[in-house]
Amino acid sequence: MEKRYLLSVKPLLMDEKLLCRACEKLDTERKKKVQRIKAREAKAQSVGAGLLLQYVVQKIGGRDYMVQDKCVFGKHTSVECACGEPESVLQPCLEEFNIEELLKELQSPVETDYTYGRLGKPYIKNLPWYFSMSHSGEYVFCAVSDEEIGADIQMCKPLKNHHLEKRYFTEREQQLLEWKTEEERQKIFYRLWTKKEAYGKLTGDGIGDAVGLDTQELSESVLWEEWYLKKGYSITVCRYRKE
Repeated sequence: MEKRYLLSVKPLLMDEKLLCRACEKLDTERKKKVQRIKAREAKAQSVGAGLLLQYVVQKIGGRDYMVQDKCVFGKHTSVECACGEPESVLQPCLEEFNIEELLKELQSPVETDYTYGRLGKPYIKNLPWYFSMSHSGEYVFCAVSDEEIGADIQMCKPLKNHHLEKRYFTEREQQLLEWKTEEERQKIFYRLWTKKEAYGKLTGDGIGDAVGLDTQELSESVLWEEWYLKKGYSITVCRYRKE
């Protein structure tokens, strides 16, 4: 069971009443987390993450919480794989949600029982699947799997300088960026960065453990799924290879 969900939280940034309605669909722990957040964008992102998680729990958590799949539009109309070619049929479909339709489909919030790994990786007790959540800019992304998984989305902002490449990328990865236009360099940078973030979420050890590792060498033990949104976002999902 492999699911990949994308949600734009932009409407929550523009409509206070909609934000309040969305909060009513969150479980108690998520509501408390949202209340502690002051920045509007971060609050909207946290609410969006909570909505997606409620959808996943209610849809595939068991018959008692089933909702219909009406609010999913299917493949995002402006998605490419990271290399710029049409999205690969070998990876799960990236499904995009609409806030208003999602709220209509969700039932009363399910109180979820969270547990955490040694460095804070979240799990939900008593459910036979894993999830990884990430947000950046106006988007929230959620990957769901029967196995351990890691996911990351990054808004591709212009690179002011290149010191991060020298600090966090291997020599081979730095060479991939040489003699590229700024646009090409930016795209490759975020492709590599989201890979490292996704790997850190997969292992539960975080980005600090992944920055010094070469993504090409990691490909011997993990599988990557990659998307590039034409709005300027890079997405990567990471799973262990099966022996």
